[in-house]
Parts: sequence; structure tokens; C-alpha cells
Amino acid sequence: MKLVVGLPSPIPSEYRIDTEALFHTCQQQPKKNRTECNQEEERLRRWERRMLRAIYGGIKTEECWRRRTNQEIEELYERPDIIACVKAQRIGWLGHLERIDAVRLPKMIIYRRPIGKKRKGRPRKRWMNEVEKDLRDMKLGSWKETARNRGEWKKIVKEALKRRW
Repeated sequence: MKLVVGLPSPIPSEYRIDTEALFHTCQQQPKKNRTECNQEEERLRRWERRMLRAIYGGIKTEECWRRRTNQEIEELYERPDIIACVKAQRIGWLGHLERIDAVRLPKMIIYRRPIGKKRKGRPRKRWMNEVEKDLRDMKLGSWKETARNRGEWKKIVKEALKRRW
């Protein structure tokens, strides 16, 4: 954000964001291969287990406390893990994007084709490619027709939530 020197800003300095720097940072994120994505998913799962351990606490044995195992935490929590939640939400959003009008901004952004020269190297992973890969993992071939039927799509999202990714 460019500010005029000498004029007071209506926003306090600790709340100002340099939007240009933020945009360039988002555009220049490092490329991730499959192993890095799996490592990121595992990091999220570890974080979730750490939070659940803090919530549920340890187990008191005769004389000391012991830490809960991963299996004990999964039995106590009885909900899908964080990866299943994220992937189900992405699949749900994809269905919403497919149902909305083509003139709406979110749909235009997702389906746009950039113009200009292609960058060197491996193409970057795109959100749409990742969600389509998740749908292929669920053995769902023609998802576009299914997404237009909200009831059927809701079943697919629930199935993705129950799935162990």
C-alpha cells in the first residue's frame, strides 16, 4: 500500500499491510512435490494430535501420569482428522463453483487461463488439479455432472469426510 508522505494515515501503523509485498510473497511460494505435500499433511496431523493431547490430558496410572497414545486419542475424538476435513471442504467448494453462474467472479478466477509466456521448469500445482486428484482417489470420474446435483454432491462430500486419506 502506497502512502502519501506527510499525511496522517487513517490506519495505525501496526495494522497496515504492505499488499504488494504480500501479493508477491503469495505468487513466489516454493513449488511442492508429492513428498512435500505428504510431509505437510503429516505435520498437520501431528499438530492436531498435540492439540487433542492438551485438551484430553494424560492418564493417571498408580503412581505417575502417562501420555495418551495416538490410538487412544483417535478413539476419544471420534471425528474425522484434519486432512479429511480440509479435503471435504475443498470438494464441497468445487461443487459450489460448478453450480454458480459463469459470470460470477470466483468461477471466472478458477477457470481462467493466464495469458503470456509460460515459466521455465515444472508447472506449478494448481488448486483445481489437487481437488481433481482427490476426486480421482475417490474413484469419481465425471464429477462435473454430479456436482450440478446438490444432493448427490453432498453425499460425495460426506464420503470424503469419512474417508481415511
